[in-house]
Amino acid sequence: MGRLKPRNRQRGYLSNRMKLIIGASVFLFAFVTIFIAIKLSDVEDSSAFVEGDYRTSGSGTFTDESIWEQYDGDDWLPADQAPSEKGSVIIIDSGHVVIMEEEIIASKFIIENGASVELLCNSVKIEKYKGDGYLKCEGSIDFGDCIIEGNADFITTGAARLAFGTPEGLDKTHSRGNIQLKGKYDLSDQTHFVFNGLVAQETGNGFPSTVTRLTIDNPEGVTLSGPVTIIKKLDLLSGALITGPFGVTLGEKPESLIDFNVVNGSVVGELTLPVEIKNTMPIQFPVSDGTGRIVLSMLIEDKKFKDGFLTVKYYEGSIENDNRSPFAAKEYVVAIMENGYYTAVANQGLKDAAFKTAGVKYLENGTVIVNWNLLDYRTISDVDKQKDGNSASLLKNIFCGPTPFEGSFYIRFDSEIKCKVMIDLVSSGGKTVHHEVIEVIEGFNNWKFNEKSPLEPGNYFLRISNSNEIHSLLVTRAGAAG
Repeated sequence: MGRLKPRNRQRGYLSNRMKLIIGASVFLFAFVTIFIAIKLSDVEDSSAFVEGDYRTSGSGTFTDESIWEQYDGDDWLPADQAPSEKGSVIIIDSGHVVIMEEEIIASKFIIENGASVELLCNSVKIEKYKGDGYLKCEGSIDFGDCIIEGNADFITTGAARLAFGTPEGLDKTHSRGNIQLKGKYDLSDQTHFVFNGLVAQETGNGFPSTVTRLTIDNPEGVTLSGPVTIIKKLDLLSGALITGPFGVTLGEKPESLIDFNVVNGSVVGELTLPVEIKNTMPIQFPVSDGTGRIVLSMLIEDKKFKDGFLTVKYYEGSIENDNRSPFAAKEYVVAIMENGYYTAVANQGLKDAAFKTAGVKYLENGTVIVNWNLLDYRTISDVDKQKDGNSASLLKNIFCGPTPFEGSFYIRFDSEIKCKVMIDLVSSGGKTVHHEVIEVIEGFNNWKFNEKSPLEPGNYFLRISNSNEIHSLLVTRAGAAG
C-alpha cells in the first residue's frame, strides 16, 4: 500500500504552521541574544570599576572634591576628597572641563570623548601600579608647559586633541617636550595635533609623517621637524608654519577633500595643495617670508587639464642672485618679498600649465593677494594676443615685488624680442619720481629699482612701456620718509 500524501489544504495548513513555529523561534532567539548582550554589557561596565575609583560629576579644578564621585563597589557616590591614591582609576567624564593647578601622581588617568583637561601645573606623574598604568585620551589635553612623566603608557583613541606648549614638540625618545612617559605609545591615526605655545616651537622628531588634522596657533611660529602630509584639515590660526628643508602637503591625491582653514596664519617654505579641475574657485596659498604675509591665488583658466597638485616653494635671499628663466624649467617665480621669493610648480595632470599674471589686489584689512592664472603653455601665445587680434603683446608675465617695498624692488618679465623699454614710477599725485630706459633681451628679464633718495610712503604707479604697448602696476612704498 503506497504512502499517504497530504492533500493541498492539509499541505497549506502544515506549511503555515511551520512558518509560525520558525518565526517564533527566530524572534525568541533574537530576544535572548539581545538580553544576554545587555546583561554582559552591564557586567562588563560594572566590572570595569573597582572600589576607590574616581570620575568627575562636573567641571572645575582638580582639587575641588565637589566635582568628584567615588565608586564604593556597588554604586557611584559623592567623593569625600579629590583623587590622591596612586592605584585608583581617574576618569574625566564627557562634557567636563578640569583644570589642574597642582602636581599629582596617578596610575590610570582617562579623558573621555568630549572631556577636556587643561594643565597649569609643572608636572603630572603617571606611574604603573602592580604592573599597569596609562594616560588614555579620547578627549582633549592642553599641556601648556606641563611635563607628563613616569613609566606608564600613553594612548590616544578616536579624534583625541593634543595641544603642545613646550618648544620641543613630540620627541621620539620621550626625553623632551610635554610627553615624557617611558611606557608604550599608541596614537590613534585620527589624533588632532595642536601647537599653541607662547614661544617658538618645533613639531619634534617623533611627530608622524601623516596626520589627520594639524592646527598652528602660535604667533612665534612652528617649525617642521620632517615632511608631513595632512589628510583631513589644516588650521592656520596665527603665526607661521615653517617647513625648513621639508614640505607640507594637503591631501594624498588630487581629489582629496581637504578643509584648509586660514585666519591669520601662513606657511614659510614649501606648501603643496590638491587641485580638482571641476573646482571653479582659485586655489589660495597663504605664504610669508617671516616678515610680510601675502596670499598667492591660482585660478585654473584652462579646464582641459586633469587633476593634479600645485606646489609653492620659498627661497631665502635676493632674487637677483637667481637669474635663470623660470619659464624654461616650468618653475615660475610668483612672488618677491622682502627676505626672499616664492616659485610655483604644477604637477601630475597640471604639468603642462604655464602661469600668467593676473594682477595684485589690496584688501582693506591689509592682505595682499597676488593673482595668477594657469593655462596651457602650448597655447599661451594665442591667449596673450591683444583684443583686436592684430598683434601680440611683446612683454609678458610682468610683475614686481616686494610690495610694500623699502628702498628697492624688482621687476620681472618675459620679452618676445630685444628692444628698449621705458620704466616710469609715478606718485598718486601724478608726479614722475623716476624715469629710466633699459635694454631688454629676448626672453627672461630681471630689473631692480633702487631709490636715489627715500620716497614718501604711499601708493605709486609703475608704468612699463615700449613702442607697442603700455603696462601699469601698483606698488606701495612702506615706512616713513627719511
